[in-house]
Formats: sequence, structure tokens, C-alpha cells
Amino acid sequence: MPVELFLNELSVPNDELELNRACELFKCFVGAVRTAMKFKNGAFLNADISINDISIGSKFNVARLRNLNSCVEEGLLLKTLQSRSPYSRIADDLGLPIGQPFEYRVTANGPWVGAIANGLGFAHLYSGLGLSFSLDEFWKQSLIALEQQVLDDVTNEIISTEVTVQNCYSAEQTQEFEIEFGEERTGAQDGQELWDRRQELLPHLRFIPRVRAQLLDFQHGDRSFRSAYARLVEINDAVGEWRNSGAEHPSWPCRISPESEIRINMGLVDFQNDEGKSLTFSDHARFSPIEGRIHFRIEVEPHRHAIIGHVGRKLGIG
Repeated sequence: MPVELFLNELSVPNDELELNRACELFKCFVGAVRTAMKFKNGAFLNADISINDISIGSKFNVARLRNLNSCVEEGLLLKTLQSRSPYSRIADDLGLPIGQPFEYRVTANGPWVGAIANGLGFAHLYSGLGLSFSLDEFWKQSLIALEQQVLDDVTNEIISTEVTVQNCYSAEQTQEFEIEFGEERTGAQDGQELWDRRQELLPHLRFIPRVRAQLLDFQHGDRSFRSAYARLVEINDAVGEWRNSGAEHPSWPCRISPESEIRINMGLVDFQNDEGKSLTFSDHARFSPIEGRIHFRIEVEPHRHAIIGHVGRKLGIG
């Protein structure tokens, strides 16, 4: 599966730049792309506009710079780059329904605090990599903090979550992500393998019968599987630490929320365990890009563990 690069539109230079400076930024940007393209499965560049229309200062764009003698190599490389635009096509190709109520804003102090970050938001949703221009030091960070805002379609409340997105701006920085994006991950490669090896890979989790079919629906290369699997590993590891430490409650590395009373009263999170007993699985974690949920409950007998009751789309939305 290729790494999905998402143009950080907030970093695109808009001020008037001298030609030499514009070329420098362009080459640095293409250097990051070139490195990602060398990863094992290649790369896609996603943006709301075509590559040629991306501005690099008020006087230049990619179409103009790529044809300069000093940028011939960069221009030739871009001809081989796979890309998608606009955002509506990205959402369609990668599986996020148009109009899904997500919004991301920059949280760190600085000139962009509170700014809507569409490209970086998509990078978070699709477990991709933000791609920034290096005009400002702020966009040279490997991790950028965002606030994800999601509209709950039952309660109509806005749920805010602090998240981070991985970001690159140069060839050297992009190289740091090769293990993350350029090699096949260890562990399960699809839902069938995860189910078959669940006791080995997730020893602190138990799964009720209904979850088997949900896991088997995840195919190799499915971005939703990658995201759900990563979240299950986080839950498993936190429960393992809780079991060994004797602490009163697990310390979660990801956002864990109780279900709303409305949904609980609707019976949406009541599932039967191995013995056919109906239990309520209120606590849940999120995974992207399908508006996914992992519902679970904590048990202490015969030892501390978590029971997984649901791994799939948010319940009650069809």
C-alpha cells in the first residue's frame, strides 16, 4: 500500500518571493516527495488542487518552476508521481463519505493557531503523512498537534479530541518515516490473520463471537484495518500495563470515551458474550477513516483483561 501524502495547504507560500528562493522551496518539497516515492510501495500526493496549480509565492507556481532549466530534474520526477485532487476525489477513492462532519484545527501557539487544517486533517484520517513547504520553521515539525472536531449525529454535540499528525518537508526528514510507511508491518496483515493469532498478538484482550465476522471483513491493504489494528494494540498494551502495575485504572494512550446515555438506552452497545449473556460495552475508542469504533469493557476476573464487543463503523448510523 503506497504512503498517502497530503499537501498541507497552510504551509503553501503566498508572499512575494525571489525566483531563487521559490526554486529552493520547490526543490526541498520535491525532495520529500522523491524520498517517499522510493519507499517499498511508492507514494500518492493528495491535494485540493492539481500539482501544477500549487503556488510557491505570489509570482510562481509549480507549472512555471518545473520548466526552468534549474528545476528540470524535479519536473521530470513530478511527471511520474501519482496524484489525486480535489478533496472530493480523495474522499471517494479512499473511502470517506462526502460531507462526513470532521474538522481539524491547529492547536499550537503561533500565527496558525485555530486555523482549519484540511490537508493535515486528511493525513490523520487516512493514517498518511502531511507534506509541507519549509518557508516557516513551524512546518518543519515531524509531529503537528491538531484538534479534531466531530459532530455526534445523535446528540448533535461536538466532540473535540487532541491528535497529532506526522509531517515532513524535506528528503532527510521524510527518510525518518521509512520504517513507518515504507516496510511491511510486522504482525497481522489482515483481519483473518488477526483473528487466528489474536491470543499471540493481543494477549490481554478477549473477543466475543460477533467480532470474528467484523475482523474477517478487513482485507490486506485496508486502511481501516491498519488503523483499527493499531488502536487494538494500544488498548492491549494499556491493559497489560494495568494488569502488571496494580493501578486502579488503565492509563490509556488514546482517547477512550463512554457511550452516550441515549445510545445506551437504545441498546446499541449491548452484545452477548461467549455464554450468551447480554453485556453493555460502553467504553470505546475511535479509528479512521470509516468513522470506526472499538467498543470494549474491562474485567478483573479471573485476571485483568478487556473484552472487545465491536470493531466496525459507529453504531446506529446505518
